[in-house]
Amino acid sequence: HDMRQAFNAGASDYLVKPVGAAELASKVHLHLRNSQRMAKVTLTTEYLPGELACEKYLVEEVLGEGSYGVVYGARHLETGNMVALKLLTSETPIDRSRFLRECYTLATLDDPGVVRVLDFGEHEGTVYLAMERIEGITLDEWLRGREVAGGQEIWELVMALSGALEALEGSGVLHRDIKPTNIMLRSGDVRAPVLIDFGLAKRSFEVGLTSPNMMLGTPGYMPPEVLGGDTLDGRSDLYALGMVARFLATGQEAFPHLAGFQLLQRMARAPVPMPARLDAPLRRLLEDLTAINREDRVPNAQALRSRLRDCAPTRVKQVS
Repeated sequence: HDMRQAFNAGASDYLVKPVGAAELASKVHLHLRNSQRMAKVTLTTEYLPGELACEKYLVEEVLGEGSYGVVYGARHLETGNMVALKLLTSETPIDRSRFLRECYTLATLDDPGVVRVLDFGEHEGTVYLAMERIEGITLDEWLRGREVAGGQEIWELVMALSGALEALEGSGVLHRDIKPTNIMLRSGDVRAPVLIDFGLAKRSFEVGLTSPNMMLGTPGYMPPEVLGGDTLDGRSDLYALGMVARFLATGQEAFPHLAGFQLLQRMARAPVPMPARLDAPLRRLLEDLTAINREDRVPNAQALRSRLRDCAPTRVKQVS
């Protein structure tokens, strides 16, 4: 158990007690030599369309860039499959550990609502992650073509994502950054959402990568408990999902005139109001998802699915 925790926290080696002085000295010498060798490796992460990455992926376009990674649209040379190829661009140990944790986390998940990992590894010092290429648009892009979403569309999205969150809970995984730009819609269909960007994801038993005073995530979707430095759990992801649903219902984030720490403080003082135009059962459900005290929230994704069935729109009930 201790060994598993050490490697999940980013350790590159593990010593079993009792440790002799000679063994410790040889391990230190080995890792110093390896670190010097790695320092001389020039990371190759910048590619133009038509260039070959990691000797097996033909780059076609840049899909996006983040704080420590770049994502390309690429094609696997042997299979011809299109992938989203993410390359680690940072050389800091903590970013490398987070990137590897994202790889390992995704590899344990198998749900249509979670982006699927196809391959990951390291090539000449560059760490890469190949994921399924989802043909579609983000939820944020989808809403730009509309002023707001209807109650049935909100219900369908939340119902679909409750399945993904149930899969995460079953694997002990927290996403920690659920927001409209991290939700892809297959073929632009609000009934087929997929969670992407697990760069901040964390398994329930993992420690060591985040300082107790560091808050990671997006303020408009972060639960109030982050202000107190409390350990997050599945109800924290459910809070973020509730805020995503509110974004769809209103067309804007809560308190758009505030940002950062001020926004978090405002959201922790009083419940975020839900639109009165929503049907009362759905509105009450969203209020329960986004309660300030997490003890008052829907307890887990399975309970969320049950509540959703109880407040299904009339059209959905007729079809089922």
